Parts: sequence; structure tokens; C-alpha cells
Amino acid sequence: MVNLAYLKQRVIKEIKKDFINHPIIPNIQLTNFLNHEEFNKLKKQITKLKYKLNYQPDMHSYYSAKTPKQFDSLIKSKGFKIFIEQCTGEKIKNITTEAQLFKAGNYTLLQDKQNKKNITIYFDFNKLKQGYTVFFNKNYNNLNQYSIPNALSIVKQAPNFKSFIKYINHQEKGKRYLIKGIFTIK
Repeated sequence: MVNLAYLKQRVIKEIKKDFINHPIIPNIQLTNFLNHEEFNKLKKQITKLKYKLNYQPDMHSYYSAKTPKQFDSLIKSKGFKIFIEQCTGEKIKNITTEAQLFKAGNYTLLQDKQNKKNITIYFDFNKLKQGYTVFFNKNYNNLNQYSIPNALSIVKQAPNFKSFIKYINHQEKGKRYLIKGIFTIK
């Protein structure tokens, strides 16, 4: 299911080095993360989920659904947990996952409630010009992370790091399908 190139120890060491040494926020985007066939199967599944509006005007507006079982099993597997730990240098515990859909009018706002360290992952299914994720560090330097199909984004967040998903206006014709997972750091 996972691109075997990412499972080589020398590649994992390079990922960890790039992740830790990022000048703004520890993060990395791994493109072509799943093999092509598995990605297309999962993309079909995610577009057919029954999404419900998740709307709190002072926090966010997007659609959410339960993560497809096959992908949820991968993310929650012992092997994936070890992979994330090796790539980030962090010991992690429980994970929560959610399939999300963003289209015109959807957003998340910058929140001050982030009070724990965690590793957040995003797995994108399509590319949009808008609706990208913005991260801020304690000095308010920002990192824009754009959606790339079949890319796994891994980001370390700390109490003084904030994030939001940029508003998608009416000119954007597409939809952003993604799976978001949050690992708690031990």
C-alpha cells in the first residue's frame, strides 16, 4: 500500500533530518506516498463518504466523515506509528482521524486552544489553489502547506504553534478532500 521507497532506513533518516531542521515549523510533505492503485481506490472511497456539515462560525466550517476503514487501519497500525516516530524523532501515543471535505465557503480559523504537543498528519486527494493550510510558529513566521494529491504531510505542533485552513471563495471550482490525523506526543 505505502510507496516502498519511504520504508528504506536511509530515506527515513533523510526525512527525519529534513523534518527536524525546517526553519519555521518541523514538517515534511511526502509525495506519492501510496502506490498509484491504492491511492485511486481510496480516492473513490473518500469522495463517496456521507459527509456532515461541521459548522461553528467562530471556529470552522467544513464537512466531516468517518475515515475509510482501510486507511484508518493503516494510520492506526503499529508499523505506521513506528514510521511516524522514526521520521519525527518523537514518541507518540493515541491517534484520532477524520475525513474532511472543504469547498467554496469553508474554512478553519486560527485557534488559541492548542495546548498540547502533537504530530498532525494530512493526507490530500486533490489540488486546490485555495484552501491550503497555514501554520504559525511562536514568532508568527508562517508556513503555507498546499494540497498535493497522494501526499502525506507531517507537522509537529506545540502549544505556541497555530494553524488554520484558508477560506475557499466562490471562484474555486474544486473540492479539497483530505484525511487529518492527530498523534499525541508522549
